[in-house]
Amino acid sequence: MRTLGVDPGDARVGLAVSDDEGVWASPLCTIAARGEGDPAVRIAQEAVRAGCGQIVIGLPRNLDGSEGGAARKARLLAARVHTATGLRIVLWDERLTTAEASRVLSAVEMRARDQRAVIDQVAATILLQSFLDARAARRRAKREAAARGAVAAGRSASSDATEAEWSAKTEDAASAPDAAGAPDGSRAPDAANEADAARAPRAANAANAPDAARAPRAANGPPAAVVPPSAPPAHLGGRVRPPRDAP
Repeated sequence: MRTLGVDPGDARVGLAVSDDEGVWASPLCTIAARGEGDPAVRIAQEAVRAGCGQIVIGLPRNLDGSEGGAARKARLLAARVHTATGLRIVLWDERLTTAEASRVLSAVEMRARDQRAVIDQVAATILLQSFLDARAARRRAKREAAARGAVAAGRSASSDATEAEWSAKTEDAASAPDAAGAPDGSRAPDAANEADAARAPRAANAANAPDAARAPRAANGPPAAVVPPSAPPAHLGGRVRPPRDAP
């Protein structure tokens, strides 16, 4: 949206216009404050011709910030322009804009006699650029504040989620049963008793096992066979031959 800048004066009124993005201000034209009709109507016509959506009118305050006769005239002009256009009107401090415009023109080596035709346009440009820069700074500050708020909110949410997850894991670990289905440590004595009971029969059996079970193995072979003496071999008919003397 374009913005029209107005630098009011007793003899001339300088006009400037911004670009479509509202970043840069450029001189537009100079209109007479007297003798050529109501300057408010001329300002309204230039605003429509330039396609502006709002108008910034300079408010010439005194150096101490107070308002004098020039400021009252500027407020009356702003009211008439609003009536003629219906657009949003912004009153902007224009102290020393004309002096700044004179310095700018002198810097480009323009003679004082030639400055009269353009100095009001340059003053309006300085006024409008000041407004655009201040607006851009406010918008940037708002974006940065919103970004910082979003980052802070994200960190807070992440911290809360991490704390909740840790708390849940801690509660699960504290209440989880052991492999037998009981809380940790509650079955330790039973497990010890059961282990002792399981080892006791095995120890008794080992003590009462036959000698054959504990027969030593040969050096490189299976355990030596032991023949029980209670019964003779079947092929001898139940008779036992006496041993022969060795030759």
